[in-house]
Amino acid sequence: MFVEVVQFDRPDEEPELSLQAARLILEIGNYKHTRDPEMILEGMIGRTTVAALDGYSQVIGTAGLRAVNPGLGMLEDVVSDPVKRGLGIGRKVVEAAESIALGQGITELNLTSSLLAVPFYRRLGYGQLGERLFRKFL
Repeated sequence: MFVEVVQFDRPDEEPELSLQAARLILEIGNYKHTRDPEMILEGMIGRTTVAALDGYSQVIGTAGLRAVNPGLGMLEDVVSDPVKRGLGIGRKVVEAAESIALGQGITELNLTSSLLAVPFYRRLGYGQLGERLFRKFL
């Protein structure tokens, strides 16, 4: 399967991709407090969004990278289309976010995860700090 990975720093740079990513995040992510894509788009401000696109330019995976302070970043909203799971899409967006992080001088990434994704993050080298909290030194 052909997958292109793109990045953008503000939702208004890529409005259509941002909206697709927001809808995927709402569909898959742990957002019980909202069903409004606009709230997700607001949350994309101030972070780098990585999106995996299929051959039809449809977002099939996403990850957000937010710098917390010099050297420390947070991975946010890592999701992939459930129909396409197991094809390495999640790995691609996380690895792309890690590469971007290194380019920004970030050497430590933290994230919170659903319990179902624990094995995924362990396979990618993230150490478990708590039930849902993970860290990786890049």
